[in-house]
Amino acid sequence: CSSDLICDFGITRYLGKIDLRTYSQKYTDAFGGTLPYIAPECFQKDPVERRYLRPTFKSDLWALGAVFIELFTEKEIFPNEKALYQCKIMNDYSGVKVIIRGIADSTVRNLLKRAIDPEPAVRPTAEEMNTILFDIMRQK
Repeated sequence: CSSDLICDFGITRYLGKIDLRTYSQKYTDAFGGTLPYIAPECFQKDPVERRYLRPTFKSDLWALGAVFIELFTEKEIFPNEKALYQCKIMNDYSGVKVIIRGIADSTVRNLLKRAIDPEPAVRPTAEEMNTILFDIMRQK
């Protein structure tokens, strides 16, 4: 194969009981995965249901953004446990923003800032990420 491919690695998984009432909706009893690549909203519990919010397509885009940041900067998105804790639990993205500044292309930099935004609604769609990144590749 002459091209690079990225696929869904199943980074975040549902764990615990499956409740048919909520399984297809938005909650899970527990989750697991590789911590640096789990979107911040997956750490939140609904105050009424007291269950974790389920990962969504926007959660996958957060993980993809984190992978791309590491590819473009050649640095781990969270170099230590403190940085991981600050981002995931405290919603403090200052460390990640410093790493992103190292990306020379401003279009890529802005796209990846949006991809790892703590608010899922701000994140780009998969189609938008695909279009922007392929356009940049064609220009080079």
